[in-house]
Amino acid sequence: MDSAEVETAMSVYELTCHSEDPAERVAIAGWDASLSTYFAHIFDEDADGETIEVVWIGATPYEVLDPDVVVDAVRPYALLPEGFRDALDADSVTEGEGFIGRPGTRIVTELASHAGVMPDRSGRGETGG
Repeated sequence: MDSAEVETAMSVYELTCHSEDPAERVAIAGWDASLSTYFAHIFDEDADGETIEVVWIGATPYEVLDPDVVVDAVRPYALLPEGFRDALDADSVTEGEGFIGRPGTRIVTELASHAGVMPDRSGRGETGG
């Protein structure tokens, strides 16, 4: 299959940051079906255009399985629209888990597990180190 034919489902919500936050702050959150994780990325850009991470969760497979983790991580930095948590939950159901069955899934899962960054899929906590 040509990589151009692969469709990756991902919800992305661009959130409005609190007025007291730096003007160059960006807050996004959503569901990444390709990694089967919720994510929240909040970052600033400095005068040189460099990215300064403020919050960066959901960058590895199955890292965040509970939408409340995203809500709690984002709330101090951004205004949450009404129904945001429920929208995240619905997105994961609608878009599904794209990580399962993809080429390299087993290898990535094993490497992440050995590195101690692969969460237990039950949502009870991380496995490993």
